[in-house]
Amino acid sequence: MAGKGSGRRPTQIDDATFASNWAKAFNRDPYEEENPIERVGMWTHDCPAQGVPIATISGAGCNWCDATEYK
Repeated sequence: MAGKGSGRRPTQIDDATFASNWAKAFNRDPYEEENPIERVGMWTHDCPAQGVPIATISGAGCNWCDATEYK
């Protein structure tokens, strides 16, 4: 099973061309810092029931402690 998921394939274009093509296709920079939780409409809180930060869908309460989103 050698080679399955072991690494990225060799590129045939330079990084600048890749970034330009990505921006054209997806209308954003592939190297920009983006929080995926905010992108899909979620909010986070430190859940006292779990003792860790929990991400919950916007508009819904936490399944563990019933906390709600506030702004």
